[in-house]
Amino acid sequence: MLSVVICTYNRAGALDGALRSLMAIHDPPGETWELVIVDNNSTDDTPAAVERLAAGARVPVRYVFEPEQGVGHARNRGAREARGEWVVYTDDDVEFHRDWLANLYRTMRESGPAAIGGRVMAVWPSDARPAWLVESGPYRTPGGAIPQYDLGEQGGEAAIPPITANAAIHRSLFQRHGLFRADLAEGISMGEDTEFFERVRAAGEKVLYAPGAVVYHPVPMGRLSKKYFSRWSFNAGRAALRIQAPPAAAKRYFGVPRYYLKNLAALAPRWLTAYGEGKRFHYWMRMCGQAGQIMECRAQGRQR
Repeated sequence: MLSVVICTYNRAGALDGALRSLMAIHDPPGETWELVIVDNNSTDDTPAAVERLAAGARVPVRYVFEPEQGVGHARNRGAREARGEWVVYTDDDVEFHRDWLANLYRTMRESGPAAIGGRVMAVWPSDARPAWLVESGPYRTPGGAIPQYDLGEQGGEAAIPPITANAAIHRSLFQRHGLFRADLAEGISMGEDTEFFERVRAAGEKVLYAPGAVVYHPVPMGRLSKKYFSRWSFNAGRAALRIQAPPAAAKRYFGVPRYYLKNLAALAPRWLTAYGEGKRFHYWMRMCGQAGQIMECRAQGRQR
């Protein structure tokens, strides 16, 4: 059995559409699956949306309420509740390719991995991208603010960690390496999936990329702003420091590694003198990320 896990919080409308799409997929040949929906303390009509689906679903649907706020807690609850050999995470606002789960299952059977990252393709509103958003080249906008995971058409070992909008994890991985670190996402809601997959890869586990296992992730209009991207980059910097602390021997000023401050000082004139909106925003995003690391370092120093 496979366990598809969707974690959700106050998004009943989007969840309803995702569940309808999920019920239209092709079943993996010769394998059964269940759906586990983890409600992370929602106050909207999420329970009613799940109840409507469960009434006519062709697979077992289980609703689980997780009161501890935070996506890491929700994902860990999903792993504990799942009954399948594989735990397949996805989001509450995606649309599924009809062969999504069947293609994930094919990779499970044929390649014997410990984890798999499927393709996450961004769906842009009216196919419109802001002029300052550069998706390739040396001055591309640092990625991650828009949920997407597309390593091309060729499968094989995942060059970068998957994202839990579309990822399958053999349950034995949790037994060998532990669950997601819920403490990483406190106040920033990011980082725990990257840390988990980096941790298991460092332990020698096989993590593959399955390009045929596709989900389509809408890009909300509210995210297409420089303010949103800047905040995301700042929080990504904070998350990066939580995942890997700077060397203890690093020379520090006011508790901050000197090279963090040097990096920020080097980026500032490049941002000020950059020609072109995309290039200029590239350096701004990098500055925001570095500022996030500096602020997180200061915050951790105050807690000691």
